[in-house]
Amino acid sequence: MILETGEIRGVFHASDLPLINMKLKEEEEADLPVNPSLYDMFGVGDDETECWEIRCIINISRGFLMGYLNGKVHFYEKENSNKYRKRGIFRIPDRTVRREYEEEPEVITTVNTIAINPSQDRILVTCREMQLWSERLFVHDKFTGPEVDLVDFGYSVHLGNIGGLSVCRWKPIVLSI
Repeated sequence: MILETGEIRGVFHASDLPLINMKLKEEEEADLPVNPSLYDMFGVGDDETECWEIRCIINISRGFLMGYLNGKVHFYEKENSNKYRKRGIFRIPDRTVRREYEEEPEVITTVNTIAINPSQDRILVTCREMQLWSERLFVHDKFTGPEVDLVDFGYSVHLGNIGGLSVCRWKPIVLSI
């Protein structure tokens, strides 16, 4: 659901959204046929371990980023004032150790926080792990594909999961809690 100055601009299903166009008028929406989602038709969204919440969203000058699904950050780039196109997906590598004789482990790649540096060309992501993840924002091209793995940002120095993250506007300083 997208709100602007208290009014609903649009309601979208985030799982299969390659384009967000907020300029569609109510009359145009009424004429559009109701198609079921690809996730509904093929049963892709039936995974019980998948987190379907949008946990974090940040606005940048060229679009926005949102933490959606387990360990994924979706990047939408602004085409004009009312249209956003999905540029790519950043994925946190799943390093969960699974053993046959134990129960299914807790999902630790759910995104907690997304931060961006002042020049808006690199993102920092935290999840339920003790690690920070980073990548250049405009790394998606025809050679890398739509999904790019995030890389470790230094050593894991936290004793538990990282609850918050902030980047200084004036100096290259990152604060995490």
